[in-house]
Amino acid sequence: HQYHAVALEDTWMCEIPVHALRKRVFSSAPLSRQVFSVLCQKVREQRQMLGRLANADATCRVAAFLLSLSRRYRRRRLPHHRFRLSMDRADIANYLGMKLETVSRSFTALQKRGLIRAHGKWVELTDGDKLEREFSSYLPAA
Repeated sequence: HQYHAVALEDTWMCEIPVHALRKRVFSSAPLSRQVFSVLCQKVREQRQMLGRLANADATCRVAAFLLSLSRRYRRRRLPHHRFRLSMDRADIANYLGMKLETVSRSFTALQKRGLIRAHGKWVELTDGDKLEREFSSYLPAA
């Protein structure tokens, strides 16, 4: 495989052999349409987000990252205003294509503005509404 995944916290997974998935997808038109629809939507969302964030400043990138995580937690019906980051600051910097120091300064800037509170790996969106208003345009529609 060309890609790999690293679980950053306890994770459940279901392994489906590629040949079995191919067989099911190609033998079921509804399933095929659904799988390709979901994949195309995810690719489109990622492309839009990367395009929007390409010219965004560092604080905006970090805020969009935190909003993205919050939305993902909300979709899973988990606490989404206060959550534990699975990634440390260095991993976040790598993911966002930034330097560690820049990520740290961005967290500090967001805290000084009263939008978040961060302590270690825990983040609280203290003004989630304002965060959404200011930075949600950098993310795909919720």
